[in-house]
Amino acid sequence: MKKWILIFLLPLLIFAGCKTGSELENLSPDTKIFLDKIESPERLTSVVTMHWSGEDPDGYVKEFEISFDNTNWTSVFKRTDSTFRFEIVNNNIADIQFYVRAVDNDLKADPTPAYLLIPIKNTPPTIALDQTKPVPDTVYSVFSLLWTASDLDGTDNLDSVYVKANTGAWLALPKSVDFATVVPVTPGTTGSQEGLLYKGTNALLHSFRLTDLRVGQINRIYVKAKDKGGIFSEPDSTAAFLLLPKNADLLVIDEHKGSSNPIPESVYFPAFSNLGITYDYFDMNANPLPFLEPGLGLYIGLYDKVFWYSDGSEYSDYGDQTFMEIGANSFQTYLNNGGKLLISTKFPSRFNSLPAATSSAVFSFSPMESFSTASGQARIPMDSSVFAVGAYAGIYPTLKPSVFMSLISPFNAKNTNDNLYHAELQASGGWSGPAAVCGSSRFTNGKINQVFFSLELHKLNGDLPAFEATLNKILNEEFVW
Repeated sequence: MKKWILIFLLPLLIFAGCKTGSELENLSPDTKIFLDKIESPERLTSVVTMHWSGEDPDGYVKEFEISFDNTNWTSVFKRTDSTFRFEIVNNNIADIQFYVRAVDNDLKADPTPAYLLIPIKNTPPTIALDQTKPVPDTVYSVFSLLWTASDLDGTDNLDSVYVKANTGAWLALPKSVDFATVVPVTPGTTGSQEGLLYKGTNALLHSFRLTDLRVGQINRIYVKAKDKGGIFSEPDSTAAFLLLPKNADLLVIDEHKGSSNPIPESVYFPAFSNLGITYDYFDMNANPLPFLEPGLGLYIGLYDKVFWYSDGSEYSDYGDQTFMEIGANSFQTYLNNGGKLLISTKFPSRFNSLPAATSSAVFSFSPMESFSTASGQARIPMDSSVFAVGAYAGIYPTLKPSVFMSLISPFNAKNTNDNLYHAELQASGGWSGPAAVCGSSRFTNGKINQVFFSLELHKLNGDLPAFEATLNKILNEEFVW
């Protein structure tokens, strides 16, 4: 575009006529970077923010272009700043040649681009294990790890994360993984062995295994991060912990928090001893699992049979749900995989009204369909009995309470043919509803794989031989397949 300068003479001057100005050459724009030179003795991280500006004496700056070799240019349009992440591969330092030039409205570029030498270094990444939910000092076969990996050079500069057990080999994981659960390959065998590693809360099994996981011994787990420049972080580690072995095919889980008469353990443990039943015992109150998902499912999945007894406590950390609701998916998966599950639990009062009475997660895996929503409550006096019904009558013994049992939760069954026990109930406050207090479900092979008592089974020990015979029938007969 040609530019013209018109000169106008004042009227007071005498002239012969108006004369046009001469054509001027388009002047180049000028570009500046906010720094002429980086004087600091310390190199910058690989993430650098640059600022620049430009002026055009006879027009305007239309855009800016940047280059790292003064040959190949990329337009950044009218931006006057940008943040760059420079990748350093297989080295600790680099010197970046940075050029920027303004382009005016006549598409003329600054012939002397602004230039800055940027000295950068690769900053080592960092990693830290979560301290709010650490690995307990005593571990029952399964444990989980949560960590945070970061890099001053940017998250994109992270390459991978590594995990190892004790003096075993480092196992590489994708940088996207920040949570893992570990299970010994043979949890019933003590000594050094391999460990299965599951990635994320969805428990995706990693293709490689940890080495030197020490069952029955003290362990430490280490983590470290690596960036794209091949630089490793300082490793972080768990505190020392004891990894207990699996000793039996039956896992007894005590989730009974409240006081009780009688105490559950004083009833169950002698009965198991009398019946010759060996078991592993896990106290959920004394040793809560830091991460229920996927720890709970992986833990119970190690056992052929699980007996879980509870007082129906609700947990504020999980939206005031009971464990039967919290663990519903884990229980269903366990049953789907051929596990055998015996449950004894009370239910809190909210299960006597909607929506819990018909839509709780506990109905997803149990033989129950719903509870009565009638006001009042159902009770089992000491002179009442709990008796086997249908095909189970005459096969299972009649049970007697040793104490007065209130706030019973009889249920409507999904299939009444699966009802195992009914109770002689005493209705109070106008209560009405079903009589079923124990139901069963079957695996795809037609064998019983679940027996569910909707009351505290240990209180039905008024006739101790009958009580022990019931446990024996379930654990030593129905669940042996």
